[in-house]
Amino acid sequence: MPEKQQSFTVENQPRTARAMRRRLAARVPRHAVLLVTLLSLYIINPFVQEFFSSRPGLILLDLLVSTTLLVVTYDVHRSKRVLLVAAVFAVPAIAGRWASYAVYSDWLSIFSHCFGFLFLAFTAVAILLNVLRPVRVTGDIVNGAVCVYMLVGLAWAFLFSLLEVLQPGSFNLPELSADPIDLAAMEVRRLSVFMYYSLVTLTTLGYGDITPVTPLARNLAAFEAVMGQLYIAILVARLVGLHIVHAARDDKERGS
Repeated sequence: MPEKQQSFTVENQPRTARAMRRRLAARVPRHAVLLVTLLSLYIINPFVQEFFSSRPGLILLDLLVSTTLLVVTYDVHRSKRVLLVAAVFAVPAIAGRWASYAVYSDWLSIFSHCFGFLFLAFTAVAILLNVLRPVRVTGDIVNGAVCVYMLVGLAWAFLFSLLEVLQPGSFNLPELSADPIDLAAMEVRRLSVFMYYSLVTLTTLGYGDITPVTPLARNLAAFEAVMGQLYIAILVARLVGLHIVHAARDDKERGS
């Protein structure tokens, strides 16, 4: 009898450990670290442009972008399939950005931008699916919803920058017209400017300091603006609906 009990205990130790890890992971906010990282990137970006526009400052900004991509990868690590696909996109995106400092070429820039956009778009959809699942609305679900919104803005910044590489002159960029820095640093500076432009377009502010020139650029900008408005409307309706359903269920349970 003691031998059977000991065998049962040993066999169930891995299951118990996995259950404990799941409970611990559930208590830790899943998207909080990513939200803080994205906010840091967007907050630090204008200060780098204003006060550290030389090559070392732009390398710092590229380091922040790469760190953000790694944190995004960590955010989706609980699903092995999603993590594998995210890693396939993230590694070339990060490697291409840093390789451009050694050997810059337009093809390397296109390669890095393509994988960067695919990575951000894929992970934004993965996080969005987690947010939209029929579960109780918590603070971390709200964090995830905000992360998706900011990831969409960052993804479109990569897409706009890619378009400018493929078709120079797609956007009117006064800030970059007379910039004397080298090509690799110019690429980082361009992405930094498009991060601002993408967020302004996503929120439909439209200051007009940067304008799309070509038909493709104009249509992409318009599509991002529509996406930003639809996202907010649909997401708020979804989260409010979930909150009402669970609140009514809790009231019913208390009444019974």
